[in-house]
Amino acid sequence: MSNNSAISEEDQLLTIDSETRRSTIGMSVEFYHAMYLYQERIHDFNAVMYGAMNAASVPEDHKIKHIDLVSAFKRTNLTFATTIVHEFMHAFNLAHYKRPLGDAGNKVPHEPWLNDNRSNELGWATTQYLFGGSMNATTFYDPNSGPHMKRHSEIYIPFGLWFEERWDQWRMTSDVEHVRTENWELFHRFPFTVYPIPQEYVHDLTTGETWEERVPRDGLQAALRLPKLHEWAVKLNPGNNIMNPLEGITIA
Repeated sequence: MSNNSAISEEDQLLTIDSETRRSTIGMSVEFYHAMYLYQERIHDFNAVMYGAMNAASVPEDHKIKHIDLVSAFKRTNLTFATTIVHEFMHAFNLAHYKRPLGDAGNKVPHEPWLNDNRSNELGWATTQYLFGGSMNATTFYDPNSGPHMKRHSEIYIPFGLWFEERWDQWRMTSDVEHVRTENWELFHRFPFTVYPIPQEYVHDLTTGETWEERVPRDGLQAALRLPKLHEWAVKLNPGNNIMNPLEGITIA
């Protein structure tokens, strides 16, 4: 499911006669912590921003000198909103389809493929449909610092956001998703392109102009479409293991 640790799960039938099941979503408490610090303890919020660079042992002359906290918090809010959309899609699916018989509870039912997607991971497919890409936090941390610092980078987002040109190009079948096998070798051999998300785009999503003027005028998808800054695009070469192109990736 989402890399933001939200959980959606089947609970029970709503009524005896109904075939719709109640689903629940539990959001990561890290979102609450970030929002609380920003609103009530801004100095601590600021410390998390710069602490990420210290934890990753960034040399002093390479550290970002000024991180705009208002901009960072807008990225957190956007990530929180897209995570809710992502997980609601899993919840809707769970409300209509049972888990496979004999499942221990850690798998989700089969989800539908949208459009020409390779993967049927419904949450990512939906955000791809709405925004033209799936947003991710730029993480910068020392792997030895443990998962806590990675979570901070993903939710406090001091280093900005990016999105993939084709979100499921290198996806692989797992317990929670299925990937089409047609031409899979071709997808795994080609470079993977990612784009940075300008802060102006994040800001525009918080304005009344976007929701009261652009969305009614242009439609939801056109108004929310992520811009592709080709001059800032990064191409990643797959690793040598064709079964898992994420192993040993390099910048093209």
